[in-house]
Amino acid sequence: MKARRLTRRAVLERWWVLPVAGTAGAFGYMGFYATRVLRGKNEAGPPPLSQGPRNRWRPSRP
Repeated sequence: MKARRLTRRAVLERWWVLPVAGTAGAFGYMGFYATRVLRGKNEAGPPPLSQGPRNRWRPSRP
């Protein structure tokens, strides 16, 4: 199988693919992130926090 030679003309005819793919990927990721942020939580509820040990330290009074 003979390898196709990549010419300067072939590169210049397809240069636009990189910025178009980058822009499409950036907007796709922003859409994915917005959907995850806006629709990620289905119902209201308490935050997922757990009670830790109490801090008994008090600042010294002069």
